[in-house]
Amino acid sequence: MAKYPIVAILLAASACAHAPEAQVIDEDAAAVGLRGLGAPPDADFMQYGRGRVDKWESDPDSVQVVWDPEKAGCWLWIDDSTVPPEDNARCAASEAEMVAMLRDNALMLDRYRQVQRLKGSPLRAARGTVFITMSKLTDIDMTLDSRQGRHEQALRKWTAHHAFLQRMSAESETWVEAAINQVNLNLSLSTLESLLWRAPELADRQAEDLLEVLRPSTMARYDIAALMRWGYKSVQNFYEKSLDREFLAPNYIANHYYRYSKHVVESSERPASVIDTFDIGPHDPKFWPTQKFLATQLAARYGEIINSMHRSSRSMRLLAMKVRIRQDKVPDDRIDEYVATHGVELRDPESGIPVRWDSKKRVLYFEHTEPWESVRL
Repeated sequence: MAKYPIVAILLAASACAHAPEAQVIDEDAAAVGLRGLGAPPDADFMQYGRGRVDKWESDPDSVQVVWDPEKAGCWLWIDDSTVPPEDNARCAASEAEMVAMLRDNALMLDRYRQVQRLKGSPLRAARGTVFITMSKLTDIDMTLDSRQGRHEQALRKWTAHHAFLQRMSAESETWVEAAINQVNLNLSLSTLESLLWRAPELADRQAEDLLEVLRPSTMARYDIAALMRWGYKSVQNFYEKSLDREFLAPNYIANHYYRYSKHVVESSERPASVIDTFDIGPHDPKFWPTQKFLATQLAARYGEIINSMHRSSRSMRLLAMKVRIRQDKVPDDRIDEYVATHGVELRDPESGIPVRWDSKKRVLYFEHTEPWESVRL
């Protein structure tokens, strides 16, 4: 399991990034803690965050993470089977450098671990880039634990962190938040794949707990309809601020966005290529300014974000199948039969196709997916 198209996921949501009207954030919610991560060392970071969680402007004392993105990225994929060995051998960062980087961010990581115990919440004014960076640092910390033989400790950290990421994902109010949460969830699942590959005995000792975390779910968990309602608020926001507002037809916009929303919701169980086929209709001189406005607003599309949701769902199923194979002590020569006949709920949620087994590469995979989505046994 390997690198996900992070940039594409975030760009797909960036066109509609503005402050939405949203529910009041609980003063003990995770967004408050994330907003307060940059508090001075001797300050109460939660109290610090409470005064900033609804402020969208940049703070002069914003979070400063001490890290090298290129070196950190190298370590995120250091156990990845789809990265050529010679590339991993040329990893620009040494283990000592990663230890030093984690030490330099010790206060931030300690605060982030405290945030993980809080209730999930919309991100709101908490910086998405900081959330992703802290998630990556946590994944690197687990990778170091695993490479240094602290496998149980790494898995405990992963379980707590992934449960937190799932709570945050469940509270996404906007497509931007959904994209950020998907980046973190997919990175986390990739980290688990590496942990279980490096220490497969973890799947034997922690099978029940792992299967609970990896329990399959449907696209309903993402509440696509609610995300589309926020998307309409975003379109309304751009309409209100448009310099061409007097030439636009608000009812035309509302009707066509409703059709588009219905199309996305009904197509969300299908590939992005289906979702992104929506057409606003033939050119109409009477409504040309409005059609041009709509084409701009719907240009970002949401297919890549929904594709990412499908990827995480497939990854969870493949990892759950690996745990079951270990739990049932299935010999190699029976795995093909086992994956074909066991775990109907672990089949590809889009196609219904069972998990496949490649005995030569020793990987579990789904047909018609990218090679980097596979899970090593």
